[in-house]
Amino acid sequence: MKIRLGENIQALRKARGLTQEQLAQAMGVTVGAVSKWEKGGCCPDMQLLPELAEFFGSSVDVLLGYGWEKRGMGESAASIKALGKEKRYDEAMAEAERALRHYPNAFAVVFESAAVFMHAGFERGDSALIRRAQTLYARALTLLEQNSDEEISEVSLRCDIARSHLILGEYETAIALLRRDNVMHVNDREIGFCLRELGRREEAREYTAKAFLFTLLHLFNASVDMLNILEEQGENGEKLAMCDWLLGVFGGLLPRSGGSYITKLLALLHAVRATILHENGRTEETETELLQALDCARRFDASPARRESSIRFAPIQGYQFYDDTGESAIRGIWDIVSQQNSDALAAMLRRLEGKNAP
Repeated sequence: MKIRLGENIQALRKARGLTQEQLAQAMGVTVGAVSKWEKGGCCPDMQLLPELAEFFGSSVDVLLGYGWEKRGMGESAASIKALGKEKRYDEAMAEAERALRHYPNAFAVVFESAAVFMHAGFERGDSALIRRAQTLYARALTLLEQNSDEEISEVSLRCDIARSHLILGEYETAIALLRRDNVMHVNDREIGFCLRELGRREEAREYTAKAFLFTLLHLFNASVDMLNILEEQGENGEKLAMCDWLLGVFGGLLPRSGGSYITKLLALLHAVRATILHENGRTEETETELLQALDCARRFDASPARRESSIRFAPIQGYQFYDDTGESAIRGIWDIVSQQNSDALAAMLRRLEGKNAP
């Protein structure tokens, strides 16, 4: 077991932007003592190690830099995760407790243990398990410097803790924590849920509507990316099926009156569907699809309220949308058609646009 105390003290000191003199003053020792620590000439007194660890916001184990049995630790964390995914919660929690005894300061073990207690507690309605998860997530925060998973961050851990309060019905605490880390509206749904449970329905509706809106936007953008992937892989049948599904989803979101950005999205989807039909030699259906695209585009371009985000079920007035197809939906259709490098398809669109122009 290799101890890297001197290296770690120096690294942590420099990370904090401290001189040896400043660290010495904070710890109540001489500059010479700090210098010897860092060079490996001597070690801090045992009584001073916890104070040093607390000063650096770390733990004694991390400060010492133990060369753990990484394979055993990694296998333990992987086993906890795998058992949790299979919902073998009793086995997973037993494995977690064993691993925590052996590796109480290993981030991966602590994090995976927190996750399995959280999921088991949620599905079983067991508040004691959720409390255990809270403690472990808080512990994981102190060990975050060990983390190598880019999907886990300080914010994500704090959000996990906030959601544990939500599960326990501690809605005011959950709201405060969720609002603190509501980056790019990621916690809107949970905040709306808590507000509704507290009877604050107007506030709840605002957050829930925003969550609905941004989920739809993410869905549309991810779907466009998937359509491009399907095209690159030559899966035109799947691409056409996806277009049909998207038209059904977004077509049902048009408001009963007034303008909506949804109209532009429908115009673009009809244009994409037209290009697929054209590639398959279905000329009459291509023409019908282009006519529908043009109809949606003209309604969007003519409406003074076309930039409103008003959608059925969750209307939010005045929200601004931005995309790279320009202000005109007609231009967006032309961009899609032009990308096909088909003179016949471009000629069809030109004829239909002129024929049906107001």
